[in-house]
Amino acid sequence: MVIELRTSRDKIVALLLLSSLAMLLAWMIVRPWAAAFAIPQLPHDPELLRAWRFHPEHPQYRHQHIGRIRQYSVGVQDYQEALKEYRMALGANPLSSRTWFDSARVHWWLGQDKEARDALGLALRFNPSSSRLRWEAALFQIQLEDYEGAITNLRHLVMTEPYQRRTYFTLIHTLMRPADFIETALPAETGIVSDYLDYLIRQEEVENGKVVWRRLTDLHPSVLDPRVALSYVNMMLEHRDLSEAVSAWGLLLRLRGIGGRADSLGNLVWNAGFERDETWGGGFDWRVGRSTGVEVGVSTSSSTEGARSLKIVFDGAHNPGLTAASQVVPVTPGSRYLLSSSIKTTGITTSSGPYLEVADFLDGRRYAVSESYIGDHPWSQLRIPFQVSAQTHAVVLKIRRDASQKLDNLTGGTAWIDQVSLQKIH
Repeated sequence: MVIELRTSRDKIVALLLLSSLAMLLAWMIVRPWAAAFAIPQLPHDPELLRAWRFHPEHPQYRHQHIGRIRQYSVGVQDYQEALKEYRMALGANPLSSRTWFDSARVHWWLGQDKEARDALGLALRFNPSSSRLRWEAALFQIQLEDYEGAITNLRHLVMTEPYQRRTYFTLIHTLMRPADFIETALPAETGIVSDYLDYLIRQEEVENGKVVWRRLTDLHPSVLDPRVALSYVNMMLEHRDLSEAVSAWGLLLRLRGIGGRADSLGNLVWNAGFERDETWGGGFDWRVGRSTGVEVGVSTSSSTEGARSLKIVFDGAHNPGLTAASQVVPVTPGSRYLLSSSIKTTGITTSSGPYLEVADFLDGRRYAVSESYIGDHPWSQLRIPFQVSAQTHAVVLKIRRDASQKLDNLTGGTAWIDQVSLQKIH
């Protein structure tokens, strides 16, 4: 469509209209840019700066920004003037939680603790869902020695900010004993309790970890995080609490839909043929050792049953002494057992090769040691009977290689181990 201007008057009106539109558009573009020159910079609060640049006529932003300058800028710092500016900002918007919080800080610096607490209370009242405000309030409440208020805010953050829970738990532990937090303030939600247990495990808090574990299993064991449960079993084993580890391991297996430890032939070794991956590397499953010059892992290249076996490869340039794999096995005190396994070697050099060992879980006393396999051996089976002491409730089954004491001690070659068994002899 073409608009035809027939008279000079029409042309003048059109030009005036276009000029007005152009000026309005220019003002909308230039206004925030021009306001930036009129507003002093306060880099630690870009949101406030942005608000004032787009609304320079708004008294709340102007007074709040000037108050910030008076509060934080060393050259013109004046707490009384800052407080005056904040009061004027609140006159324009009495619901501004950020202004109330800034006022609370100024009151505290002026030694007015009651006024600081009152202003902080209003800041939280007008914006209770702000995680940033809750966090800043918790830190400020510690300065005010309002530890109960700080814990209340941290507890709220624990419930609403799952990715920062470790930080909040750490601060909570500086304010109250873990046992008191568990008893009075730990939210009864499975995800939170699980994360807190994970935190306690990382902190090696054994006794408190037990309490939280029981709390967690009482809440909803069917949604238990297997990773956390396995870490808990590991911690109990590391601290030699066998009964607690066995109980937690049993629950973990039930949650994963896995059967018990012993198979139909009474083999007490878990993952005897190295076929499972669910709990590999933790709990009562195999734990693989590391050493320079050796690679240890599961292999599908050779086995006696199933598809896999444990493979140990020596590079021929080192003389490692290591436990290639180990597993804790609960036993009956004073009972007799039969250790058996299949082993194969190819080109194992030196006088020291892989062997199997059974030792006491607590004091390391050796109960059974197989021969050392060197050179080339096709799949063959070893069988060693032994008896544990009347005080032994668990043994550690190890696949080892000792460093050679010979001058020619660089070890090469490969070994495979499969179908490791520990059976009680009746």
